[in-house]
This record gives sequence, C-alpha cells and structure tokens, in this order.
Amino acid sequence: MTTLFCDGSSKARGAMLARKGESKLRPIGYFSRMLSRSKRLLSIAEIELSVVEGLLHWHLLLRYSEVLIFWDNRAAQFILTCRQAA
Repeated sequence: MTTLFCDGSSKARGAMLARKGESKLRPIGYFSRMLSRSKRLLSIAEIELSVVEGLLHWHLLLRYSEVLIFWDNRAAQFILTCRQAA
C-alpha cells in the first residue's frame, strides 16, 4: 500500500510518499514547493491543493497503485461533505 501525506500553508506546499515495508511505513520521496507572492493570496482551499500537486508529482509511481491519502484540511473536508450532500 502506498501512502501520500500532504500539507499546505500560506507559504508552501509539501508531500511525502511512503510505502509499507516489513512492519512500518518507509518514506520513498519528498516534495515541496514555495508559493510565489501572488499564490500566497489564494484562498485556503486553493492553498491546500498539495494533494493534487503530490499526485501529479508522483503520477508515474502511483498510476496503478492503491493510494491512501492523509491531509489536514478542514476546507477540503467541508467541500467534500457539501458535494456528497448535493
């Protein structure tokens, strides 16, 4: 199982890709990007697109894999909840 951990802030986005080894997760890659001055003015929902950037960054490794994603964004959770309710 491949796991993607993502986080975003007002200054940067980052992600870590890990795979389960014998008994625990082992990191296999890190990704980070500083946001430009204009990107820092985005809404928090847009800033938290670290999930999308992480998936795009490792798309060749993840193409045929089952991926478990962890991120801590309340705005994205709200958007997903609204979409399911509609």
